[in-house]
Amino acid sequence: MFDLFADETLYRLLHIWFGVVWIGTLYYFNFMQTPFMAEAAATAKPEILTKLLPRAMWWFRWAAKATFISGLALFWYKYADSMRGGDFMGTGGGMLITLGMLLGFTMYMNVWCIIWPAQKVVIKNAKDVAEGKPANPEAANKAARAAAASRTNTLFSIPMLFFMVWAAHRPSGHDSTSALFWPLFGLAILVYAFFQFQAIRGKLLGILKTVKSTIVSGLVLWAFFYVIVEVLKVRV
Repeated sequence: MFDLFADETLYRLLHIWFGVVWIGTLYYFNFMQTPFMAEAAATAKPEILTKLLPRAMWWFRWAAKATFISGLALFWYKYADSMRGGDFMGTGGGMLITLGMLLGFTMYMNVWCIIWPAQKVVIKNAKDVAEGKPANPEAANKAARAAAASRTNTLFSIPMLFFMVWAAHRPSGHDSTSALFWPLFGLAILVYAFFQFQAIRGKLLGILKTVKSTIVSGLVLWAFFYVIVEVLKVRV
């Protein structure tokens, strides 16, 4: 009757629920609100920016934090012993969960260090303008910076979700002593770092400018990581 508190079940349930809220809000921003704002009449935008955006950002940022914290708890429960034993990357989900967690942690940091600080400026500017105060000339640049990080998070979310689910439900092993292991794993990290560097710069890459191209790019990135895992002889 108390099994819910005796194993990882509670951590996993919380992690999944918070993650659904976080990623669902991320997709709302990218798939629905952003295209709407590009087509909406000027008179409709202040209501979105001053009333809807603050509410959505509250759920977005705190769901990201709750997902991160519950994920750490779940990770520690499942992998603490193998990490202490020094064989973490040789465990069933070691490399897989590492890739997933790297992407998830980066997305979390993008929310709190780039997207939310920029959106605070956008929201305040919209409220100031609605009250007849002068517009902040930096608001447009901040909005563009938030958009670049948000699209990067959408890109990362596709392989991140795959590796999180695969590591949990398809436990596998691999030959961590292979000469190819660290070079290929390093290649995956370099590709990830390229996209994240652009997000930090606030540059929206051409392949991320539309919803369709972002989804396609996310699937390509997932396939790239997946091929690397297969080359490293991940065995299910």
